[in-house]
Amino acid sequence: MAKLIERFEIQIKLPNGNTQLQILELEVDSSDGEDFSYEDVKINLYLDNRFVGDISHVIGKTEVYNDLIDSVNWRAKARQASLEVS
Repeated sequence: MAKLIERFEIQIKLPNGNTQLQILELEVDSSDGEDFSYEDVKINLYLDNRFVGDISHVIGKTEVYNDLIDSVNWRAKARQASLEVS
């Protein structure tokens, strides 16, 4: 099993004029990028590269949850991970 990770990053401007880096990090253990379910995906939130927490239980209740996970080519990530181990 390989730990597969995909990061979505956005830099936003806050009302006070400062900027903030927001990161959603999707993480799942899979050997081929297909042998997992939606519930197996852990979603972590980082603000300015500081870990805030696992928000899987919150995002899991939204309509975009499955779309977010499906937007990642997990098979390609698994192939890349197997090449890095070799």
